[in-house]
Amino acid sequence: MGQGEKGPVLSMDELGAEGAVMIGAGTDTSSVAISSLFFYLSRHPAAYERLASEIRTIFRSAEEIAPGPKLTSCGYLRACIDESLRLAPPIAAPLWREMCRHGDAVAGIVLPKGTDVATCIYSIQRNPAYFSDPNEFKPELWLSEYENESWMQLAKKAFVPFSLGSRGCIGKNLAYQEISTALAQIIYRMDWKIADGPLGKIGETRPGKGGAVDFDIRGHYTSAKTGPFIQFMPRDSGNTRSS
Repeated sequence: MGQGEKGPVLSMDELGAEGAVMIGAGTDTSSVAISSLFFYLSRHPAAYERLASEIRTIFRSAEEIAPGPKLTSCGYLRACIDESLRLAPPIAAPLWREMCRHGDAVAGIVLPKGTDVATCIYSIQRNPAYFSDPNEFKPELWLSEYENESWMQLAKKAFVPFSLGSRGCIGKNLAYQEISTALAQIIYRMDWKIADGPLGKIGETRPGKGGAVDFDIRGHYTSAKTGPFIQFMPRDSGNTRSS
């Protein structure tokens, strides 16, 4: 970093490197989010049918689907997105920060100023202290109809797929618009199911001992994933294609 008339300035190489990080952060993360939605919805038919009904009732044509009040009103769509972000956060790894001021104590351990600290987002969002049935796909958790108000409020406090504070994701609102629009367009135009045969098993794993079938992601900086393989069927024909 060089010095300019008004302070430090980035070189062209540094600007290019920062731009590459931002492009990756904005594309890889959305890819993981949409893939996890395909995975969980294809394995939870009741949630899929409810979401399809919502989209196909609110919108009269695919051309209507765009960012705006109508899309924002799709509460179950947002609930499905949030639940997928909880189970398969696009950035699952720890995001390190430095202790400021005079340090602090965590669980009785004194951490002096300058200590690097972090918690894995994947671990927070599957912690049974904050989420009942933490490994289950339950979009209703994010709706006012959820039977346990105290669990819902606790879950909201522990839901941090975009991080928090001054280092939180600057593209959060854009990400929600992008994912919501893409998923609503696909659901309006297509039906889908798990791919037949061995392809349908790609991307599956089981967390811990037993439990529901889960989406297999690996934490690097952004999450790495394989699959899922889905069969898409246009609503106006019986033809299918795999992706």
